[in-house]
Amino acid sequence: MFRLFMIAILAMSAALTPASAQSQSQPVPTCQTLQAGAPPVARSKSYVDASIEQLRKMAPALSGMKFDAGRNEAVGTGSTEDKTGLILSQTGAAVANMLHRMPNLIAREEVRQPDGTYQPGGAGALSRGRPATQGMPGSNLDQYNFRVFSYRIVPRTKVDGGDALDEFRTDAHDRPTDNSAHNSEKPQSVGYATTWLFFFPGNLKESTYRYLGEQKIGNRETYVLAFAQVPDKTFLNTVVDSSLGRCSTSIQGIAWIDESTFQIVRMQTDLLSPQPAIKLNLLRSVINYSEVKIPERSLLLWLPKDVEVTWQAADRAGEELHTYSKYRLFGSTVTILPPDETPSH
Repeated sequence: MFRLFMIAILAMSAALTPASAQSQSQPVPTCQTLQAGAPPVARSKSYVDASIEQLRKMAPALSGMKFDAGRNEAVGTGSTEDKTGLILSQTGAAVANMLHRMPNLIAREEVRQPDGTYQPGGAGALSRGRPATQGMPGSNLDQYNFRVFSYRIVPRTKVDGGDALDEFRTDAHDRPTDNSAHNSEKPQSVGYATTWLFFFPGNLKESTYRYLGEQKIGNRETYVLAFAQVPDKTFLNTVVDSSLGRCSTSIQGIAWIDESTFQIVRMQTDLLSPQPAIKLNLLRSVINYSEVKIPERSLLLWLPKDVEVTWQAADRAGEELHTYSKYRLFGSTVTILPPDETPSH
């Protein structure tokens, strides 16, 4: 039986799980090492080195994009000598500014999942507004699970003085949810609210990048950049909790970046390569960001509006839709009473 639970861990600039859930001093093994004798990972063309014709087939989300064939080159850590490097520099500055100002936040998170399992090929129905199981062979017709959580983004200071973020969900009483393997009702993914940290300046050396062109997203004109992690260099791991154990894998992705503000308005992430050792063939997230106002701090932040996660593993497939709203400051009030007084009820 395949069990899947995705956690994004950004070890260099942010840890997207509570400190109690994952210690950075205990590195997570790569997925390839979980199974002795597993077939080698077949490296395929990534978004960074694929041709334009291949990209059109690999990433349907690029439909309608104006490819810039004259500037379609890949770069390593963001040289400022080309347009790719210029966009990376400006986007990195916007991300760093937001990270440094991020307050303690809480939001409403709605999670929708199909009720039952289905065969690969039906993913995507949730986000298109149809009944959750429409087009999903093998699932219970017209049934889906819908749950509401509180989602927490908590800033902290690392031992080296840098900024970090913890990201997790809680119940109505602000208690962390049960993410253990025996909890079959838990959401299958966490750690997407701050995925823009892949573009944090200190993390750029972990990937190669490529400027693809321009595309209109809603009413925003955006630059489109592809990125692919370099497995031997990365500390920003996507962690998969499979039936064989917890393991890490590298990813690739596409970011749509506002041309005027250099804020990331959409990001798609995918496996860099399938992982045959754990029979994971597809793991994709599509994150749409929106502007969030925190009036008490005079802040404008860019945080997820919705996230669609789809996966295919062996002969099974799944998907989730996460919707975020009501971002606000999180705080608690403590009343200190004299020793001879007790609270009244």
